[in-house]
Amino acid sequence: MQLAEEHAGKIDLLITDVVMPEMNGRELAARITAVKPEVKCLFMSRLHRRCDRPPRRAGRRLALHPEAVYHEDLAEKVWKVMNDE
Repeated sequence: MQLAEEHAGKIDLLITDVVMPEMNGRELAARITAVKPEVKCLFMSRLHRRCDRPPRRAGRRLALHPEAVYHEDLAEKVWKVMNDE
C-alpha cells in the first residue's frame, strides 16, 4: 500500500492474492483504487472454485484467476484485464 501511495506515476495493474495475513486482496484493491482509480485488478486464489464469477466494484470488472497457473495462462488473463475483456 505504501508503494502505491508514494508512486507518482500511473499504476496499470494490481495482481494480488485474495487471502493475505493482514489485509485481504479486496481490501488492498479498494485502498489502492481509492488513491489510484485507474488501477485494474487481478486477484489470484487457490480457492477460485468457491467463486462463481469475478467480484465487481464500481462498475469495473475485477478478474479472478487461480494461483497455480502456467505463464501463458497468466499472460492471457493479464491481457484480457488490461483490454477490458
